[in-house]
Amino acid sequence: MDIADGAGRRLSGAVSAVAPNELTVTCSELSDEPRPGVRLVLVQALAKGDRDELAAETATELGIDAIVPWQAERSIVRWKAERAAKAHAKWQSVVTAAAKQARRAWIPEVRSAVDGAGLQAAVAAADLAVILHEDAVRPLRQVLETWQAGLASKDSVAEDSAGSGIPVPSAAAKYCSSWVPRAASARGR
Repeated sequence: MDIADGAGRRLSGAVSAVAPNELTVTCSELSDEPRPGVRLVLVQALAKGDRDELAAETATELGIDAIVPWQAERSIVRWKAERAAKAHAKWQSVVTAAAKQARRAWIPEVRSAVDGAGLQAAVAAADLAVILHEDAVRPLRQVLETWQAGLASKDSVAEDSAGSGIPVPSAAAKYCSSWVPRAASARGR
């Protein structure tokens, strides 16, 4: 049996006794798992229905380390006052259940919701920000391998990988699988 506390401690052992409302586990190994050296943060736009929660659940099972709910300008769903606290608690509950299902030693943090300005500040502070877009022409793996090889630096300006030749300001996106500036998007690029 494998038991994790969600804060990095994992216990391995065997069930030694079973009683009503009680399970006794004999510990064979107790270990402390450090946080990963590379932390992955998902920014998830608020969406109707449970699509945003499903994305948070799936990302947790895949190994995400934190989730930032994003109140996008065009989001229909709004987290305000009491609803914000309830929705945040629901997301944390979904993420906790997914972490248990995946037997993760660390439960990802669900951060406070951000608007566009908050998202821009978070991206500017990141070592790497990857924007996934349906018009992307480069696979995510290729973008990550390029970054890992040191071809993208924190203070550089990356070129749009979709091939438009439009520079991508490093404050907006460190490196992208696709980047379509608002003006280019409006022209029907």
